[in-house]
Amino acid sequence: MPRVKNLLLHGTSGSIKKEHVYRTYNNKTYLSSFPDMSKVKLSPAQRASNQKFAEAVAYAKKYLSDPEQTERLIQRMKNNKKLRNMNPQNVLIQEYMKEHSDKLSERAADKLVLLYLQKFQLSTRHQAALHYLLRFKTLSNAIYMSINKVSKPTATRDLKEMINLGVLFCLGKGAGAKYQLKVIIAPEEVEKDPLTKELE
Repeated sequence: MPRVKNLLLHGTSGSIKKEHVYRTYNNKTYLSSFPDMSKVKLSPAQRASNQKFAEAVAYAKKYLSDPEQTERLIQRMKNNKKLRNMNPQNVLIQEYMKEHSDKLSERAADKLVLLYLQKFQLSTRHQAALHYLLRFKTLSNAIYMSINKVSKPTATRDLKEMINLGVLFCLGKGAGAKYQLKVIIAPEEVEKDPLTKELE
């Protein structure tokens, strides 16, 4: 990554026409090519995380559009040593991500899947989708395809089967359809079940 010696560009950060990126480290400015992300394939978990971050950014922008809310936030930041030197938008994003983060571990999701299997006849693909839903709350046809490495028609058929079993319900239609759990088994029930305790 070549160092930029032009004084006019010293301290510059950001991209130009998605071709070049300027970055400043230790008071030195460097130029690099804009990263090509076209061939990067994100995992379902990464896509869920990116979606959550986009929601956090939208929440922060809406919050800061209200002067009264912004003033209350700034006052709260002044009273908190950890927040007072942060950017208000970053504070809101951080708080949103923390509040809406994935709070269920993979191990806890594994145990919950066992409880669902006591109530429903689920295939291996159904179980993989259920595991994802327990952790990330919402599922799409595209994510189901990615999790189970199946075609769109197969994913659609599997998801309809889960709806008919009474496990899921669907919000929306077509490509924008989202699936959520219809039957919720609370994580606390895992501790009460002798079958899941055997996994300890």
